[in-house]
Amino acid sequence: MSARRSNKDREQGKTAHGHSLAQKLRWLHVLAFVAACSDVEPLHLAPLDPDDVDADDVPNAVDNCPERYNADQHDEDGDGFGDPCDVCPTMVDDQADLGELGALGFGDGVGDACDPRPSRDGDVLERIDVFTADTSARYTGIGWAIGGGVARTVSDARWANSDQLQGDGLRAQIHVSLLVWLSGGFVEVGVDGDGVREGATCVLRHTGGDFDELIATEIGGASMSMQIAPVEAPFTLRAGRILSLDRTSRLRCILDDLEIILPLTLSIESGTYEFASSGAITDVDSIAVYTFPVNPCVTPAPSQLRLCDGDTSDN
Repeated sequence: MSARRSNKDREQGKTAHGHSLAQKLRWLHVLAFVAACSDVEPLHLAPLDPDDVDADDVPNAVDNCPERYNADQHDEDGDGFGDPCDVCPTMVDDQADLGELGALGFGDGVGDACDPRPSRDGDVLERIDVFTADTSARYTGIGWAIGGGVARTVSDARWANSDQLQGDGLRAQIHVSLLVWLSGGFVEVGVDGDGVREGATCVLRHTGGDFDELIATEIGGASMSMQIAPVEAPFTLRAGRILSLDRTSRLRCILDDLEIILPLTLSIESGTYEFASSGAITDVDSIAVYTFPVNPCVTPAPSQLRLCDGDTSDN
């Protein structure tokens, strides 16, 4: 499948998954008819423009997300699919959501390229911030300035989102598009805490020498580190916590194709997320947060259930 939708699909008003919008529109008018024939206040629908079905003033033929309102036409990863229609909005991919088909017969709405568990359902992209507008009110902390599609700091900065997201699995990832070290510093993303007193963090630390470090830490607990070649932007840094069927927890720190797995003592089913930078000029151009449940794989014998370590963790 091409990363860009064909002109024919655009002309026919198909969705990112290739389905026609006609069924959706028929159901809207069915609902309007039912409401009109009941005792409740009738549902009035504005006339639909067949050439602009999402009413965002962008004609279907050139709309990068014709079935969902996106007047700004923002396309974070530049793959031709507007953010609301993109199954992996922060990374270029082929829009495939096929990993669950063998077991379930349908995808879960999170593309295979960014799915925390590509062969099982229930994964949800809970939050995405691409910093096209001032969203600083969502965060507590200091040091970041939003503008031009990035959150930028030129010294020390830390932001945390205090919303509790529910899920046995929680992954936060930042994409760093610019990194200029001013001294020995760090870039960090964390889950399940404020990054100061509690939680688990994944840190890229600049040593100023021949190597950098990737560090996985449970604040107040254990840590693991890996020496790596000096890192330059762009890169993606991920912190993922998974609570397994036996209710044990672990942290996965992933820097592009490098990974550390750290056992955790915390065992919770909800959490927050945060990101930070120190001793650097840093541009974070997106943060995406996923949640997912633990659900076991079904083997050929239905009575046997097993935990799929390759999928339950958030890679």
